[in-house]
Amino acid sequence: MVEKGETLTEGNELLDAYQALAQPRKVVYEQVNAAGIGCRSEVVLESLIAQLRAAIVGGIGSKGAAGDGKARLPFDAGALAIYDEIEDTSVAWLLEVDRRPPYESPEANLAAWYLAYSRMPNPAGVDPAGEAREREWVRRLRGWATRVQAMFDPPTRREVTESWREPIVDAFGVQRTKRKRVLEVVDGVPTARYVQEPQFRVTTRPARCPHCGERWAFNRDTGDRISALVMEFRLADEHDAEAGVVATFRSIEAACRFCTRRWEGRDGVRAMESAIDEHRAAEENEQTRGQA
Repeated sequence: MVEKGETLTEGNELLDAYQALAQPRKVVYEQVNAAGIGCRSEVVLESLIAQLRAAIVGGIGSKGAAGDGKARLPFDAGALAIYDEIEDTSVAWLLEVDRRPPYESPEANLAAWYLAYSRMPNPAGVDPAGEAREREWVRRLRGWATRVQAMFDPPTRREVTESWREPIVDAFGVQRTKRKRVLEVVDGVPTARYVQEPQFRVTTRPARCPHCGERWAFNRDTGDRISALVMEFRLADEHDAEAGVVATFRSIEAACRFCTRRWEGRDGVRAMESAIDEHRAAEENEQTRGQA
């Protein structure tokens, strides 16, 4: 167990990934209302592992199930499997770097594992595959943290769409037109003439993936056609229009369900949106040239 006063190594990806999963964290919430008055509050949250364990214990409790001899399921069928995976792996990692007996909780095992590993001389260079092993540890730790967070705070998912001028056609597929009055000045004299202008309606449609060019994908389970691009995000604060609270993103990413390309973070999503706008403008220009 990490004793009081002991510190881990300087911040790095492995330390950050370990702390995100197994250490309590302090969260600062800040809101500003329409009058510009701000309010800050600090909350210390239990580690993700501790939250997961508490949810599982609360879900399996025998209260209300003693009569039929059946235990209630966890809040999520996969929660116990994730916890068992973390628990077994934390013991294996600890025994790999320190032969001390394992502790009672995964958090304690991971703390002892990281402390022992960080005290090794040039730990990533202990063997030729040291750096690769660290990358694998980081990947596993981040993966567990992401899966646990998704259970407690599932992201909001929305399809990525775009506005589109859809031609209005008749029963024969011919685009409809309307008579439009155009005022021109001929030899200094205002003159009116009439032209036939194509008719459009503004609608929305699935945006085209900038990477593969597809608008649609297919649900592998049902075979239904679904939009290719989706966006997932978590808000830092709930948006309250009446109170004037401006919502900010804690996390945001987009993905194509056809080619599996991903855009992560605000910058990545903005780059995707810019590419979509460019492709749509090119299509509209091509459509305009075709009507000329």
